[in-house]
Amino acid sequence: MANPGLFLGRDPPSSSASWLWDYAVGYYLLEFLLWISTFVPSLVCWINRFFFWLLFSSRVENIAISYKIFNYECRFKQHVQDWAIPIEKTKEALLELKGALENNPKMVAHYPVEVRFARGDDIWLSPCFQRDSCYMNIIMYR
Repeated sequence: MANPGLFLGRDPPSSSASWLWDYAVGYYLLEFLLWISTFVPSLVCWINRFFFWLLFSSRVENIAISYKIFNYECRFKQHVQDWAIPIEKTKEALLELKGALENNPKMVAHYPVEVRFARGDDIWLSPCFQRDSCYMNIIMYR
């Protein structure tokens, strides 16, 4: 079971207002809208814009332990793809992913594609072993 303290970077709901925001809106409404988008994929863009506006339209300052701020708990059922590629292949990989999403209407990214970079290391089983890498992540509601 997921840790409820990580949802939307907040502590577990301690009041009905907190429950309404964190669970009714941040989880149940989002999952319901994503479920509808499986039948009408063109809604995904609207859903993402709506939730971005809802969650990030006002300035919020927060000081806490990093995992409480930088984690976003995706509680809904999902397919996740995460790749680590050589950093010099980033542009090519993003263009290929963009083409795949545009050419296959049944393949929908329900969240913005995450792209992050990491320096090479000397850990044998690391995707960054002796090379700078780009991590790409895509989330699809199922």
